Amino acid sequence: MSISKDWEFVKVVTDGEPFFINGVGIWENEWKNTDQSIYILDPVYHRPYTLPIYEISADGKTITFAATEFSNCVWGVYIPVASHYVIGYIH
Repeated sequence: MSISKDWEFVKVVTDGEPFFINGVGIWENEWKNTDQSIYILDPVYHRPYTLPIYEISADGKTITFAATEFSNCVWGVYIPVASHYVIGYIH
């Protein structure tokens, strides 16, 4: 399986840590699994992971991202390169 080149690493976040994609908080909204996935190497240890792709619909926006729990309560978040999403930590 080849590494997904059209996705980029954004941040490692802990459960509940404020984190927003295009102004939409990822922890405040339901994640809908799209039944698609990406294949990446984690940014620190370069271990391979297959990440599910999720969508959040909120505030008239649909946000697409991929995420997985790298370790207990520690998540890696990826977004499509072409998305031009604005990433934020305070809403």
